[in-house]
Amino acid sequence: MFPTFVSGISSSGDFSQAEGDSVHESQTACEHGSDRSAASGRWSLLLKRLLVVTGGVFACCLPLAWMLANLRLSEFQWWLSEAGPIELASGWGYLVTGTGLIAAGTGLMVASLLQFGSLRKASQLFSSASSLSAASAPEVCQRSGVNTVMLGMCLVLLACREFDWHKLWTTEGVMKLSYYFDSSVAISEKLVVIVVMGLIGWLLIATVSRHFGLFLVRLRAGNSVALLVAVGLLLLPISKVLDSSRRIFKSLVADIPRATQALVIATEELVELAIPICFLAACLFALAPLLRVRRLFA
Repeated sequence: MFPTFVSGISSSGDFSQAEGDSVHESQTACEHGSDRSAASGRWSLLLKRLLVVTGGVFACCLPLAWMLANLRLSEFQWWLSEAGPIELASGWGYLVTGTGLIAAGTGLMVASLLQFGSLRKASQLFSSASSLSAASAPEVCQRSGVNTVMLGMCLVLLACREFDWHKLWTTEGVMKLSYYFDSSVAISEKLVVIVVMGLIGWLLIATVSRHFGLFLVRLRAGNSVALLVAVGLLLLPISKVLDSSRRIFKSLVADIPRATQALVIATEELVELAIPICFLAACLFALAPLLRVRRLFA
């Protein structure tokens, strides 16, 4: 009788524990489900913002492109030539933004070396880790300065590409694969170009590895700087698609109306101009704390 009673208590206890475990598992599953739904909701909201901002850029570009396409041929060619104002504005946009970032990053490195003022305030100004101790603030400023300089150098390289400097000191453009297999190009010139391109490739890979993680975190959080950078990066392949679409249409259609060609060309150039504008706006938002740089000297 007693063993039966004890076994009954034991079985009822096991049943209560099993019921508690099942309730806990269901709560955990609900929490995971809510986390997944919240994450998908954030990404869908981010996608909507990207589409809205990108659509706004096109909404601004298309009327201007239509106005340019309806100009006289000589005026149209002047506006959209390699030495025209739109092409130069694109290059200068990259150059101004890149040099501004290099100057800001250099300022951060100088501040970290000289250890001006309150280092705790410096770490909170230039790093997302506001809980860092005062002793680690110089390292934070230096790391932020190096990252900022590397990003600025990448934008300066884009400016050089817009100014066609990639074929200024060489026999032909170094962006073409045929350059490296052309027998008329000297071997010494190819070796120098390969070394330079290797350094540029290392710079790009290192910059992406340093910024990509934080960029994704801030993009998911809806940060305006990350959103503007994402729009600029999204417009890069779109401009290339518009550029290649002209050649594809010419190969498929024998006679394309001049107005259509002019509209596509003008849209492509204006989209290319919008890319450095997005990057410049992002830098202005990101470097706004530097306006309070006097805190370093307090």
